[in-house]
This record gives sequence, structure tokens and C-alpha cells, in this order.
Amino acid sequence: MNRLRLLDQQKAVELGLADDNAIRPGDAISVADGWNFYLEYGGRSRVLGGVSPGTLQRYGAVRDKHVKFCAKHGIVNWGDFSKQMMEKYGNRLSRSFADRTVFLELTLIKSVTN
Repeated sequence: MNRLRLLDQQKAVELGLADDNAIRPGDAISVADGWNFYLEYGGRSRVLGGVSPGTLQRYGAVRDKHVKFCAKHGIVNWGDFSKQMMEKYGNRLSRSFADRTVFLELTLIKSVTN
């Protein structure tokens, strides 16, 4: 799978779809950087598939809570945010927020992870 990802990256660079300085598969991405990449991607023009300003603002609120949780639990990189930590985070959210909010936040975090 790593070789396939590397080939995909090489072809994207050749076709001008990606920057050669882009993050390589296997590179550690900090939680804060991962969120910044995701929000930057979501903030692109709506014509190109970006989200509305209100949605981007909502994503920022999710980011703030998640980054705070990760810092409290010593999670620095996305690779350290395991399924177990996702469940712990979801359980923590469910004590204070409605099910729809918990669903939105966990789904968003899964999207950022992917």
C-alpha cells in the first residue's frame, strides 16, 4: 500500500495535480497541521467544492475542541489518535452535547483523519 501511495503521489506531481513538496505517505502530521490542511482545503472556492463560510466556522469550533482534547491527552500526531481515543472523545462529547452534535464532530474528525 505504501508503494501504491508513493506511485500515486509521483503521478500527481507529474500531472501537475500536486506539489512535489507535499507531505509524503508515512510522514507524521501534527493534529494542528492536519486541521489546518483540512480547513484550508474546505475553505477553497465553492465553485471548486469548498464549503460555505458558516460551515467552515463550525468546523473551526470542532477543531478547537479536538485540539484541546488531544493536548490534554498528550496526542501530538494524527497517527497517535487511535480508535480507542476516538471512542473516548465521543464518550466525553456525549456527556455534554446532543447526539447530532456528537455525530457531526466524530464524522468530521474521521474525514480529517482520512
